[in-house]
Amino acid sequence: MKNWYSFLGCLLLAAAIWLIHNLSRMNSDVVSVQLIAESNIEGRARRANEPVTVTARCKASGFRLIYLHSRERTAVVRFDAEDFQHREGDFFSIQSSQLYKYVPAIFGPIQAVESFISESLLFRFSSENSKKVPVTAVSSLGFKAQYTKMSELELNPDSVLVYGTPEMLKTVDAVYTEPIIKNEIRNDVHGEARLEKPSGLRLSHDVVDYSLKVSRYVEIRRSLPVEVRNLPPTARVLTFPALIDVSMRCVFPLLSDDPGDGLELYVDYSEFRKSLAGKCVVRYDSLPAGVISCSLHPEVCECVER
Repeated sequence: MKNWYSFLGCLLLAAAIWLIHNLSRMNSDVVSVQLIAESNIEGRARRANEPVTVTARCKASGFRLIYLHSRERTAVVRFDAEDFQHREGDFFSIQSSQLYKYVPAIFGPIQAVESFISESLLFRFSSENSKKVPVTAVSSLGFKAQYTKMSELELNPDSVLVYGTPEMLKTVDAVYTEPIIKNEIRNDVHGEARLEKPSGLRLSHDVVDYSLKVSRYVEIRRSLPVEVRNLPPTARVLTFPALIDVSMRCVFPLLSDDPGDGLELYVDYSEFRKSLAGKCVVRYDSLPAGVISCSLHPEVCECVER
């Protein structure tokens, strides 16, 4: 009797080893999984109304295939809005050729999907009230000595869709980032900032990318004349002062021997005619290459017509 018990024990152990060995091997089988789609389709709900079934021939371990066959949980998969094609009404489809990049989210850790059974999947996304508003950066930026920004902080995207009731949407004119705080900046800045979501509303994006171009600079001062534009042929206008002190922040090393060459200061005659006291703001069209910014002193001059 003891020999029989030993024999049965060995038989069960061998069967278990054989089963584990075979289930650990890669096999191919047709598997169906229910999934709910999420996306950022403009003007639509974030989540599809109903789950759909995706069927594919998958190559995976026997253990994984058994799990997929017995799985009852519906997978929530986030799709890129660009992968959907609008069909009609609230219906959007995605081609099976686009599904391969979502295989890990749909089926989990399998070796590969050999093919999808259906050519496309069809989802229904209900329409929602939305409003596009700009994104405003909340920032505190400190630069190392002799370094400055080349332009304002750039955001991508610079506007987002806000979803909610019409009454709540009326109260929102902009969406703000969480504080972006940087100190001792001397190189270009790149990063990601979360958005402050208004209470009770949904945003099309939770985060935005930000970037800032930074350069070392040298400050150069010049005194430049002021011209009067749009002056009638018979009119003559004098400006006081005739020369304006200009302080320019220029990219270092300098791109030219005279960075201020090409910078033209002017006042507009039509603005002078509308002025009661004859005072006009000194303006310039654009900065020469290599000039980051400039400040004028004074910024306003007095004009006298003779």
